[in-house]
Amino acid sequence: MKTKGNLLEICLLGLWLLLPEVLQAQLTYTINSGAITITGYTGNPTLVSIPSTINNLPVIIIGKSAFNNKPTLTSVMIPDSITLIGTNAFSLCTGLTNVTIGGGVTNIGDSAFQGCTKLPGITIPDSVYKLGSNAFFSCTSLTNVSIGRNVTNIGTTAFANCSSLTAITVAYANPTYTNADGILYGAGQTTLIQCPGGKAGSYVIPGTVTNIGDYAFEYCSNLTSVTITTNVNSIGTFAFCYCSGLSSLELSNNFINIGSFAFEYCFGMTNLTISGGIINIENSGAFAFCSSLSTLTLANGVISVGSGAFSHCLKLSSVVILDSITSIGGGAFDSCYSLTNLSMGTGVTEAFNACNNLSNITIPDSVTNIGIGAFGSSSLVTIAVDEQNETSEKGCLSCLF
Repeated sequence: MKTKGNLLEICLLGLWLLLPEVLQAQLTYTINSGAITITGYTGNPTLVSIPSTINNLPVIIIGKSAFNNKPTLTSVMIPDSITLIGTNAFSLCTGLTNVTIGGGVTNIGDSAFQGCTKLPGITIPDSVYKLGSNAFFSCTSLTNVSIGRNVTNIGTTAFANCSSLTAITVAYANPTYTNADGILYGAGQTTLIQCPGGKAGSYVIPGTVTNIGDYAFEYCSNLTSVTITTNVNSIGTFAFCYCSGLSSLELSNNFINIGSFAFEYCFGMTNLTISGGIINIENSGAFAFCSSLSTLTLANGVISVGSGAFSHCLKLSSVVILDSITSIGGGAFDSCYSLTNLSMGTGVTEAFNACNNLSNITIPDSVTNIGIGAFGSSSLVTIAVDEQNETSEKGCLSCLF
């Protein structure tokens, strides 16, 4: 038999169970021109259903960092009244497993859902035209992304470092973007924009592609080989950075420009051959910190190696540089501690600083300028130079060290 005391306890228990949801969903907001921007909330709710109106005023914006770093949040429903999801609005909501984006949202801000590590999938509705940089960066449980037909602006690394992501699909009627094999391309498939981070094994880049975009394969650690076809003429900044599974790479083309840090931190790469008609490694650190790279051949056709291009390639022991190269930038082989064998073509300037084990080098007649500190901290025993070329830029060989 239930007593009044028992009933009171049951009622209090029921209220206690309800109160967290009620109290935790207390939204904070501002009013501007008769419309509401959500700025945050008090407490720590698990479920949030954002209202379309508050006090008869429309709710149109989820403001900057409004729900940032709220790990208890598991589900969010965003109504059709919302047009903008602000920068970092839901970033680091590590418990978030479900997001429903209303049909009125036109703009998803930078890093809006960055670091939502339990979010399994996302559908970008047709209403959205702009998706900010890093919008879903490091959403490591994300397996699929569907992009609506009106999205015409996707920021850099919007889906980068999503290690479970295997497919990005784009609505057929989208005029700006398309997809093939789960990879995001620009219209016409001439620019490869984003390879999903969960793609594994070998991949052959389609013959239509002329440009591999900035960050396109960044963090694709499960890729073991990539075939870069002869139509590609540009590889963007950080394009293959942290592709730790790539073991070997051959670049051969009539013209190709390799961007800064394009292959930085490709820890698994052991062999690299670069050849072709005209290949420029113009920018900083293109292959820096490829710590397993042991052999390097820069064959005829390569004309320029940028500053720091192969710096900190700790296992690089042998380098062959053929005569087509006219310029090697400062610190191109800086801190290549294992480098013992070097066959050099032309144009060295400050290239081999901190190559501690480099003991012998022959500088060809064609070299006209060797910068100060070019072989600093090396173990050179002999330097062979032409009699007419036995002084450095500052007039003394001692300046090279």
